[in-house]
Amino acid sequence: MHPTHRRDAGLRKVSTFTRRFTVGAVALTGVFTALVARAQPAKHARKATLAAKSAPAPTVGTQAATPGTLPPDTFPPTNTPNASSAPASPGTTPATQAPQPPAQVPDTTPLPPQASSGSS
Repeated sequence: MHPTHRRDAGLRKVSTFTRRFTVGAVALTGVFTALVARAQPAKHARKATLAAKSAPAPTVGTQAATPGTLPPDTFPPTNTPNASSAPASPGTTPATQAPQPPAQVPDTTPLPPQASSGSS
């Protein structure tokens, strides 16, 4: 057998081994990930359950509202010309205003030239 044929055969064996090893490693990683995910429940689900158990029950006379939301009648009045002066009825949301320019104009001064080291 010619030395180049032996070299080519050896490279094919190494290439086949590497390919099979990589496929097997990826498959085993997927299997282990699935096993761990099934064995350990999600941490955020446990925290939500603990938070719900430790939260005090609302007392009579207080409203339990979703955090971050406000009833429609607590929005500030809009200054649009077609908005009515009557407060918004429950279940409706007021019209939003167009974005306003910033109070202070951003500084647009050019940056100083970059210093370079070495010879030019």
